[in-house]
Amino acid sequence: MKVLVVEAAILFFVLLAVMAVVFRSAAARDTLRFARNVAWAYIALVVALAALRAWQQGF
Repeated sequence: MKVLVVEAAILFFVLLAVMAVVFRSAAARDTLRFARNVAWAYIALVVALAALRAWQQGF
């Protein structure tokens, strides 16, 4: 089930990229930009949580 969700998400972003590049869709471009910002926020959160865990353990 998890593989199906991952494959659907990958397909969704590939279709968005095609719409943004080939068809020059502004809505698709904005959605991709939002997804990029969410991904950067997720990465920052993971790094912050790792730093917090390292600080709690005394590293």
